[in-house]
Amino acid sequence: MNLCIVQARMGSNRLPGKVMKELNDIPMILYTLNRLKRSNFIDCLVLATSTLPEDDVLAERVQREGFEVFRGHGANVLKRYADCCREYGGTIVVRVTGDCPLIDPSMIDYALLYRRMHDLDYASTQSIRGLDTEVMTAAALFLAEEKADEDKYTEHVTSYMYTHPRLFKVGHAPLGEAYQKPYRLCVDEEADFEVVKRVISALGEMHCSDLEVIRYLDAHPDLASYNRHVKQKKLGE
Repeated sequence: MNLCIVQARMGSNRLPGKVMKELNDIPMILYTLNRLKRSNFIDCLVLATSTLPEDDVLAERVQREGFEVFRGHGANVLKRYADCCREYGGTIVVRVTGDCPLIDPSMIDYALLYRRMHDLDYASTQSIRGLDTEVMTAAALFLAEEKADEDKYTEHVTSYMYTHPRLFKVGHAPLGEAYQKPYRLCVDEEADFEVVKRVISALGEMHCSDLEVIRYLDAHPDLASYNRHVKQKKLGE
């Protein structure tokens, strides 16, 4: 079973409550989940949040909209993923973060197919930040949980896999030049949210493709560079 786990919490350090900020009158987390529903190969879609009281409002809203919710460890996100996988019985796990509302379900499907074709333990699409995804076997997830002993691994779920290629068969699905541009479409800071909000407002359609998004940014370089100063956290930070 292909299990897609979307991680999200209310306690973001840089932009608290970001996953409940609204895009076209819809909380960002629901925008993300509704786009993912259109995947052809996801069998089960679950929000994985923490058991902390601050995340009650997130869990309740998502459940009210009919989505599955798993609640687990707050800081150890790797354990949260592994426990969620055990709960739902996934054999293949897709990792998505709830701050990527423009993730294209076709990219998920591509990653799943690529992993299967090459019999990989872990596969990623190294795309524009916010349009990328990762896929792994449940066995790889559980092995990483067993072996990982540093925060830089337990906080980032897949980092142990791609930094230990002797233990895991790792691959990266090739993508065209359109996906290699220096745009940011994940929401870490207010500037990121502004970019995503303007793109969504301009395109109008919730289910626009990632290529439509890229073409819009190509045509609006001022917007595309609006959040270029935001730095992605590095492993271990």
